[in-house]
Amino acid sequence: PDLLPILEACIDQLPDPFMQRVVRLRLDEELPLRQLAERLGVAATRIHNTLHAAYPLLRDLLEERGCEPCWLAA
Repeated sequence: PDLLPILEACIDQLPDPFMQRVVRLRLDEELPLRQLAERLGVAATRIHNTLHAAYPLLRDLLEERGCEPCWLAA
């Protein structure tokens, strides 16, 4: 199955709009943490902490939709 629509739907389910935005920027533009922080006007540690919290949630949401854990390798 096409993973992109499933991934987008899962990102939409993340609990915080800032978290959703950070994940989208990280995945879509593949920006380093410092560049993400500069773009969003926040500290790099906030970006790191946000992604650290988001990825397990995103993994769980993807697994609930039947996506295998290997989605990270894609």
